[in-house]
Amino acid sequence: MSCISAMVENPLTVSPKDTVGQGMERLLKERIRSMPVVDGRGNYIGMFHFRQVLKHLLPKVVLAEGGVDDLDFLYGTDQQVVDKLGEVYKMKIGDVVDTERPVLREDEVFWAMVHMIYKYDAPMAVLKTGTRKLIGIVSKQSLIEELQRRRTINK
Repeated sequence: MSCISAMVENPLTVSPKDTVGQGMERLLKERIRSMPVVDGRGNYIGMFHFRQVLKHLLPKVVLAEGGVDDLDFLYGTDQQVVDKLGEVYKMKIGDVVDTERPVLREDEVFWAMVHMIYKYDAPMAVLKTGTRKLIGIVSKQSLIEELQRRRTINK
């Protein structure tokens, strides 16, 4: 059994040419936390999510290897963070896309999918085997719904 059974087909996507502001508006409107980023041919580039936006708000010293966790030394106002968000909103999604998150292949075994969803605690893109073509996503919710459906059938 493959991961396709738990896959959401035709997920909402964004273009790398869209602005972060446009992407954030869609995330907030749809009440979701991430969306696949695809090019004009439907090829998967990566994921756009809130974490990537937050990453661009933080000082580089925090993000560096062995970075600083205690930010009490930073002085300023909340307005500085708001202003920084305004700058980030103008950036292109292609500049902030998460390209490091692993993907699932359409023929991925069910156990591997469960493991990946657990390990990364985030929706996973499903690609057509041997290509970068996005065919759907698997989320924690779609996975649990599929398991519940199978449980009901087996009763």
